[in-house]
Amino acid sequence: MKTHLRILWTLGICAIAVACQDRMVDPARRIVDPPPVDDANFSDITTPFGDSAFLDPAHAGTGSGPSISHSFHDIYHVRITWGDHTGAPSLMPIIDWTGGLNINGAGLLVLRELISFEPDQDSILPRNLAPALAWASTTSADIDGIAFDFYHPKNVVYIIEPSLNFRTAPSQFSIPLGALRNLDTVIWVDNIQSVHIRARLFDPAQCPHGILGGKWVRTSRLGGELMGEWKSVDDQMMGRLAGAWFNVDSSSGYFYGRWHDAAGRFQGYFKGRWHEEPDPRLCPICGGILGYFRGVFTDEQGVIRGELAGMYDEMFPSTNENEFVFRGEWRVRCRPQPLE
Repeated sequence: MKTHLRILWTLGICAIAVACQDRMVDPARRIVDPPPVDDANFSDITTPFGDSAFLDPAHAGTGSGPSISHSFHDIYHVRITWGDHTGAPSLMPIIDWTGGLNINGAGLLVLRELISFEPDQDSILPRNLAPALAWASTTSADIDGIAFDFYHPKNVVYIIEPSLNFRTAPSQFSIPLGALRNLDTVIWVDNIQSVHIRARLFDPAQCPHGILGGKWVRTSRLGGELMGEWKSVDDQMMGRLAGAWFNVDSSSGYFYGRWHDAAGRFQGYFKGRWHEEPDPRLCPICGGILGYFRGVFTDEQGVIRGELAGMYDEMFPSTNENEFVFRGEWRVRCRPQPLE
């Protein structure tokens, strides 16, 4: 399969070079060393701005979760510690805090940090109920704890509001989900032992984002080129992008390329998938199409830093039926900053 697709790619480049030299991208902006053209090379592309998108494991702490670049979830960042928070030196008995927590609502709970867990003494335990966490933990004159993110679908409506339910031998309590939007409280077990809960609702709009725009050009029956700009949300030009796209079949395929800053300095790569559908805005006999693309962008080392998605359609008015205009969004992948 790889060899067949590489042959198709080579033929496509030859066709572009021979038949479409007048519309080639500036050589200074062309991509070099194209990746192998096969599914494996694009296996890390996830759906931007949707429920099935996931954080890059390199940025996901001890777990992964839905991409917080989209707007379909509320994201609660929660930090819970238990034990002796007084900090006073003392000889304390060992307290067993083995237990767990759950949230009795729809969503995904992603562990981000283990706080002061001691090897061979404290650990996370297997869990059968989701969203939930379970642990084995003992403290003396110290604390243990966890930090996690809870991804809650915005379109879910409840008759009874769900809650975070904390269950250990020293302390059991429940906190309504809505209270986790902004919470900083201490639940005392006695005059020394306590549980400290801090939580906040994370706003995905904090992730840097902006818009894309440019030309999507067919240069042969096997594919073509794309070139354009990426901008801030207030339409300030931040850089340029250029690349190539190619067919897998008559209505879908891949794209990839390079992006630069406003000064022309190389910043990284982008790649993704595209597909076309009949344009519902046009009559069936007009033959118009509407294309969609989605993908990721990386830094110079190829580490995924964000997502991009958009659409392309025919230019109006257009003197070239093989030229389309594309527009879309880009957004950096990010997640809540740790609560100290």
